[in-house]
Amino acid sequence: MGNGWHEWPLMVFTVFGQCVVGGFIVLALALMTGKLSVSRSSAWWAACSDCGY
Repeated sequence: MGNGWHEWPLMVFTVFGQCVVGGFIVLALALMTGKLSVSRSSAWWAACSDCGY
């Protein structure tokens, strides 16, 4: 019996995938309920592009 080290990449990928999907769902709900407007997020991206990010 091995110690299970070969399972770590799968676990990391699974947790990362769940975080991405969860973030997408939260962002979608915030946009749909009106708590985050598209113009506000666009203004943030414009400010970041002015800074060079």
